[in-house]
Amino acid sequence: MNIAGHLWVASNTDSIGTVDITGGSLSIGGMIGIGTIDAVNPSGGTGTVNVNDGGLLALANIHAEGTSIHPGSMLNLYGTGQVTLPGNFEAVIANYAAAGLISGDGIPSNVQASFADGVTTVVVPEPASMILLGLGGLALLRVRSKKR
Repeated sequence: MNIAGHLWVASNTDSIGTVDITGGSLSIGGMIGIGTIDAVNPSGGTGTVNVNDGGLLALANIHAEGTSIHPGSMLNLYGTGQVTLPGNFEAVIANYAAAGLISGDGIPSNVQASFADGVTTVVVPEPASMILLGLGGLALLRVRSKKR
């Protein structure tokens, strides 16, 4: 599905809105706003966008000031679901993730953003990658403690 303009989810006071993308794609030509009336001001509503296994959310833009997703609302990625943005949005996604507004497999901030070929892609890290990173960190701690 393609939306040429903006997508506002839960844009009214006390509203609850959910968008589920499963095995298909949703392309937004404008700005996304979750729990906001205009990607800047909170609506008082609670919005959720779920990009499920095999789904793609292709965004044209997300507000860099951290107001496209308001507290109480969430962008969730599950399995192989992914979000793409034209341009380098790695820092923007990292800020939303650090604020707990983007989750991967139900875990806040469990997402990985990478920029290549002019596109930022956001995915849930593979469990094996996370295990290897954890083991590497443990090995470094062990080496440090032996040097003391």
